[in-house]
Amino acid sequence: MKHQRRPKGEGSIIEYKKGHYRGFLDLGRDPQTQKRIRKTFTGTDKREVIKLMQQYQYEKEKGILSINSMTPFNIYCNHFLEIKEGKVKSTTYKSYVHYINKHFIPFFHQTPLKDIKTKDINTFLIQHKNYSSATTNVYRTVLSMIFQTAIAEELIFTNPVSLSENIKTRQKEIVPLTIDEAQLLLNSVKNMKVHTGIPWYPIILLCLECGFRRGEVLGLHWSDIDTVNNTITIHRSIASDTSIQTPKTQQAQRTVAVDAQTIKTLLTYKKHDIVVFPNAIGSYFAPTAISVAFKHLSESLGLHMRFHDLRHTNATWLIAKGINPKTVSARLGHSDVSITLNRYTHAVQEEDKKAASLINNLINKKKEQLCANSVTNWHILYSYSIKGYNRR
Repeated sequence: MKHQRRPKGEGSIIEYKKGHYRGFLDLGRDPQTQKRIRKTFTGTDKREVIKLMQQYQYEKEKGILSINSMTPFNIYCNHFLEIKEGKVKSTTYKSYVHYINKHFIPFFHQTPLKDIKTKDINTFLIQHKNYSSATTNVYRTVLSMIFQTAIAEELIFTNPVSLSENIKTRQKEIVPLTIDEAQLLLNSVKNMKVHTGIPWYPIILLCLECGFRRGEVLGLHWSDIDTVNNTITIHRSIASDTSIQTPKTQQAQRTVAVDAQTIKTLLTYKKHDIVVFPNAIGSYFAPTAISVAFKHLSESLGLHMRFHDLRHTNATWLIAKGINPKTVSARLGHSDVSITLNRYTHAVQEEDKKAASLINNLINKKKEQLCANSVTNWHILYSYSIKGYNRR
């Protein structure tokens, strides 16, 4: 067996039997097992093996390695992103890139696709159990998409995410504003637009009344507002890069009833023919900038809340007032009422307690009424019996 050492980084080649060559490339060590990883190439011509090795190194450097079941997870993720780029919203694509680079690759590393099992997915989810359930559900969904794409390309046959466990995660507590806190916030910002350039009062008022998302309220056009029927229709949303996006679901593209006085208030702030809340140059405010500014604003008032908490407050108030969850879900633009029920469990549970108390009170009142009737009937019978006895 002849062994030929090649220059550093170019691997080595052996003639393991006459006319048959095998080349090796050192790919480093597995981060989990610390075992050395080697890529093997075989051929009947030495030049052919060298060419295969050089092609592999070139494709590895360029990120265009041929894809198969042995493809390392990190390489396949790049392939997945190439497929998705241009086919999903830019914000969605950026989210995929973030999840993959920040969370998935640091965990799965260079593990071949076919070697990732359900137990590995469970371990990943357990390590992220301190995240909110909404976040871990997103991780699960995107991971499943990656493996489902590999199945569609006939690289693997099963999706390891599909049988993964529902790991109990930290439930982020939703703390809505009280009526007094909301009043404090609105009163504080009523005349603030001159100082900040942001028309806080109508923005906050709309989000408290309608539960709009940040990008939805910033993307409103005057044509979306029906001053006759007192409704606002959501047609678009402003992404973090200020690009215009269509609502992500059919349910998110919705028409919401608004109080007539709120629409009159909006009209007093009109200073642009198209955009309801324009920035200094007549375009859209950057959502991230609004969130940062709102955080500073709320902290200055001792409220310490996020912009999105205005939406949570709206939903909590509606449920607390006994509004049907389906109506709340439709106003919020949730794709399914179960999202509303799961996210606002605290408010639903409070209403459940009220319902139990109401039924209990009704039953007790009925019992009291029955007891009172029984006593009355007994007195009547007693009176009749006494009268009858006296007549005898």
